[in-house]
Amino acid sequence: MKLLRTLLLTLIVWECIGLVHLMAGYFDTLKFRPDHQLAVTDFAYYALAYGSWALITLVLFTILKWLAQSKGILNHILVFALGMGFWLPIYFVFDALISAWLFARPFPGVKDVLSNTPNGLFFLYGTLYALTFGIGTSIIYYRRSQQAQMDALALLAQNSQAKLTMAGQQLQLLQSQLGPHFMFNCLGSISALARQADKESLISAVSKVGNLLRFTIDSASQKYVLLSEELLFIQDYVDLQKLRFDQRFSFVLTHEHHQDIFIPPFLIHPLIENAFVHAVAHTNQQVKIELHIQAQNDDLHVVVRNDYVESDAHNTGLGSALKNLNERLGMMFDANFDLTYSREGEQYESKLTIPQVRNL
Repeated sequence: MKLLRTLLLTLIVWECIGLVHLMAGYFDTLKFRPDHQLAVTDFAYYALAYGSWALITLVLFTILKWLAQSKGILNHILVFALGMGFWLPIYFVFDALISAWLFARPFPGVKDVLSNTPNGLFFLYGTLYALTFGIGTSIIYYRRSQQAQMDALALLAQNSQAKLTMAGQQLQLLQSQLGPHFMFNCLGSISALARQADKESLISAVSKVGNLLRFTIDSASQKYVLLSEELLFIQDYVDLQKLRFDQRFSFVLTHEHHQDIFIPPFLIHPLIENAFVHAVAHTNQQVKIELHIQAQNDDLHVVVRNDYVESDAHNTGLGSALKNLNERLGMMFDANFDLTYSREGEQYESKLTIPQVRNL
């Protein structure tokens, strides 16, 4: 049953990506052929083609779960290479077969299909395969990291109620970052870049996704990270949001260069995420997002402002991510912090003040 649910979720995600690709191609065609109409066979073709990617994703995920039980990096490299060598030729042949079947075209033969496929397509689909492999690997090891953390925290919880409370806070931190919906949006956007043969943007986007995953995994077990590291994480996060929202927001960061300031991981990210969830995602107008950071006296001040969007009026309190942040800071700093949020004219403003932490 769990395998069936995973297959269904994966299929839905890939079919949505396929539908986006189909509609993008359709609107491009209308520019040159205004009388062009979509046929049932067009939908069937994209459904079958992207359905095959759902199957290979499930197969990879199953194999990677088995490989995760061992720490041999060579096994992962071998599976990656074998998968790349077998899957891409199979996909191109399958693509040609369904095209021949649905559109009543002669099948040119396996040899002709592979020899006539442009090298650029091998590179683009190879990149898509590599991205699928990388995200699958990251999700599995991230889940294993979560499980290890939960097991350790469960043991600590047996000692005292105070340890149990802290364990719950750490667990919430692990479970609140980079939700699957964000990763699937990134995957869809990167797939579109692959289809557009935008190699430079594609390579940059894949690198940024890797940076986000690496920071998430590395910081999961750390009490503090450098402020500069979190700012790099936020910049990559914002850059990836541009793939989804394009010109619907602008981002301005103002801060002083303090190389020795440490902060709890994911301290600023929930404030930025809140601006996207409750402002950018609910309007077609451009939303300005500002992040200001200042170290003053013995405190660190963080201010996030974004243009107010009317839908925010329906959100009468902190979102779950901000509630989690508020509770986590309470456990770390007791009452020595301040987190406020309010509407100031046509802007929504979140302010955070915590004690400075230097030279751990």
